[in-house]
Amino acid sequence: MKRLLLILLLLPSLALASPWSDGDVAREVFYDVILFVDYKQTMDIHNYPGVYENNPYLGNYPTKSKINQYFIASAIAHAAITNALSPEYRKTWQHVTIGFNLGIAANNASLGLRVKF
Repeated sequence: MKRLLLILLLLPSLALASPWSDGDVAREVFYDVILFVDYKQTMDIHNYPGVYENNPYLGNYPTKSKINQYFIASAIAHAAITNALSPEYRKTWQHVTIGFNLGIAANNASLGLRVKF
């Protein structure tokens, strides 16, 4: 029910959004790739005793279900925010969030967390 309400609340802003440039699309895809890397690293956390999640929402040792829900919601929310922003702010938003998530993925890799398929 919460997801349905969120979608209904976002529909008006989606209708008023400016069209995306090729650069907007490329940055969003890149963001999603980095988010996927973070997702896979977070799923790997259970294989490393003493390594814990720093995201306060997920908690130190999140369940796989909670990890799935969080990353799906993150991808949807990021795209919705990106879409709602005007083109002049969209690029900055994407660059900042890409940089932030690159830092998280790099830190995870330094802890030994891997991306497994």
